[in-house]
Amino acid sequence: MKELLLRRYPETRRHLPRDVTLSGMECEDGERQPWHQHQHGHVVMALRGVVRVLTPAHTWTLPASRALWLPPNTPHELHAVGRMQFCTISVEPGTVSWLWPNALVLTVGPLLRELAVDMLSDGFHYAPDSRTALSIPLLLRLLREAAAPGEHGLPLPSSAKLLAICEHMMMAPATDYSLERWGEELGRAARRSRAASRTRRG
Repeated sequence: MKELLLRRYPETRRHLPRDVTLSGMECEDGERQPWHQHQHGHVVMALRGVVRVLTPAHTWTLPASRALWLPPNTPHELHAVGRMQFCTISVEPGTVSWLWPNALVLTVGPLLRELAVDMLSDGFHYAPDSRTALSIPLLLRLLREAAAPGEHGLPLPSSAKLLAICEHMMMAPATDYSLERWGEELGRAARRSRAASRTRRG
């Protein structure tokens, strides 16, 4: 349906100020960036702490040693796990030929991380002769070499009950419920839902 609507009502293409841009943000534990998407490729990289990335089909929990590539027009949401600082690297489609068509985990080494931190200071509209502009080719090479095949993220279940368990575990990973306890919790939730439905009909 999404693809059909985009063909019928295409979005206005908004280009980045440069082919590759970086931005950074700090978040407190539990903060999130609600569902959104971009018209360009997008790397999400935790510089400090842990960032959780959700797409409609998968979820990734990324420490500072990992980043995630998201291709253009991929709906996603970001969650801070603990106090967290992260940066995003945005890449216009067609900038280089190797940009991946699917979400992909990247291995973040010290050089890639420190290079990104250094480049953040120049902002979006960096000058053609700035250190950031001169660093772009190296940044793109490090990203290309950082692919970590086999780390595809955790698929989210289609069952509403299993999805409720996954959501709880993502929000409170220290939970140590047994299978019996989960059965009781989900049974109570189902009964409350049926009671609320009967009240609305009455």
